[in-house]
Amino acid sequence: MKMEGLVPEAGNLENFIKQFEVFARAPGGVDELRVLILQIAVMGKLVENSNDNSERLLNSLKEKKDQLIRSKAVKQLKKLGEVTENEKRFSIPSNWLWTRATDIFDIRDGTHDSPKYLESGYPLVTSKNISSGQLDLTNVKYISEEDHKKISERSKVDKKDILFAMIGSIGNPVIINVTPDFSVKNVGLFKYYDLNKSVPEFLLLYLKLASVWMKEEASGAVQSFVSLGKLRSLPVPLPPLEEQKRIVAKVDELMSLCATLEAQQQQQAQTVLRANTAAINALLNPAPQSGQNSPKTTEKETNTTSENSFENNWQRIAQHFSTLYGCTLPMAKGQGRKKKHLVGLENVKALRQVIAELALKGMLTKRGEGEKISLTKIRDSYSSWATSKKHPLLPSIKLSDNNLPKLWIQTQLGNIIAIKSGDGLTKSQMEVGKVPVYGGNGVTGYHSSGNVKNKTIVIGRVGYYCGSVHLTEKLSWITDNAFLTSYPEREINRDFLVLLLKNSNLQQNEHSTAQPVISGKKVYPIMVSLPPLEEQKRIVTKVDQLTTLCDQLEQQLTQSYSDAEKLMQATVKTLVA
Repeated sequence: MKMEGLVPEAGNLENFIKQFEVFARAPGGVDELRVLILQIAVMGKLVENSNDNSERLLNSLKEKKDQLIRSKAVKQLKKLGEVTENEKRFSIPSNWLWTRATDIFDIRDGTHDSPKYLESGYPLVTSKNISSGQLDLTNVKYISEEDHKKISERSKVDKKDILFAMIGSIGNPVIINVTPDFSVKNVGLFKYYDLNKSVPEFLLLYLKLASVWMKEEASGAVQSFVSLGKLRSLPVPLPPLEEQKRIVAKVDELMSLCATLEAQQQQQAQTVLRANTAAINALLNPAPQSGQNSPKTTEKETNTTSENSFENNWQRIAQHFSTLYGCTLPMAKGQGRKKKHLVGLENVKALRQVIAELALKGMLTKRGEGEKISLTKIRDSYSSWATSKKHPLLPSIKLSDNNLPKLWIQTQLGNIIAIKSGDGLTKSQMEVGKVPVYGGNGVTGYHSSGNVKNKTIVIGRVGYYCGSVHLTEKLSWITDNAFLTSYPEREINRDFLVLLLKNSNLQQNEHSTAQPVISGKKVYPIMVSLPPLEEQKRIVTKVDQLTTLCDQLEQQLTQSYSDAEKLMQATVKTLVA
């Protein structure tokens, strides 16, 4: 796609509008489009420029300002210099002019005092009441009529005035479209020398864009703030009056299109998310396999059962894989939406979880021919291991119920693992080295020596992440904030045990209201299901394959995000050049 083709030609926006859906699907595309529309609007690139000149309009507003000063309706302020070339953020049409905001608008601010608040009275509007981009009086404080009149002497709010947040979340300009009966505090107030020769909606467009720049310039400050002096000296592009009106109308049209595209995106995103949830639920809860029907099962029910089998449900996902897991739409607003969080990434995250669940239900692998299991042999084997570890066996070791494959056993964790705390090691005690130190949630630092020499399964013991599971490097130090895990290695595959522990909710018996902590007493009673050793290995292999697929999907989505972001940046650069 050639960037030059995206530049809107005067009076012909057809080509530009055709690209809207392309841009809208880019990361943060709709929000970027809204800013882009504002930019090209105030640069004079959105509508055909008129033959009229802004000079007469500017002179007329200055004359009106002088009249108001002479009548003492407006204060005489220190004169500001002309807008310098360095202050002009972009080029404007030849029939436009750059001027200071105070030359064409009466700019004030609300009270800086804190009047006494009452249960009822006159609302006192602050920046929080315009933070949504609209005037919101649902959560406002009230002041007396006396204080209201006093504040109004300084900054009376009239209909069509614009409020501008000066502290905290800078900007969020709002036009007052109701008859105002309130006062303002720490809020910029844009009024007009002559409303008949002003277009408040055009000023609003420019202030929305200017607030983006002000926020960028104020980033990093303890509290963002813009002074009244800065608002008054703000360089403002001034088009002829009728051109301002045409710009506003075109912006309204394009913003409406943005809203439509955003609504469509969110609806599509919800549809894909729901489809993935339904597909995953079908995988986790398939109908019984053929041959498992009851004697009373009808032919119709048998056909339905076949259609809803695990294999068929998995096939349906495969057929729609790119739709479900390649979706680059942004997450819908209100669903943990944040930058770089796409629907596809959310679905891949859910897929990762379901892979583990399916694996631990025996639904990803087939039984090996001739595999047998002896419950007596298992009990004897675990008993021998427990005796060697001086670890008491719990009473429950039994064959699986009908919800799990044959040959699996159900038992308590205390029959297959033994845990003990690591050795204390504070930050100050760590010596310079490359040996990883494992605490409650993985590596917390590095040390010069270790207390384990083989890869060891570690379980977080205390803190918010207690119950988290990690596999250490060969030489590592495990602190007393974590447990070392031992198990009967002839009966249990290490990587399968890591998978099992990560998906066993080891915090389920932790009910402390203070600092969370787990112990053998809380972990050992947890019931788990265990397949024969060879099947454990097959499960690990299958999970590794599918996890690699998830990694590749995430890489592709991230790359798509990056490519789309670069396209948007290049397009913006071209359009505003």
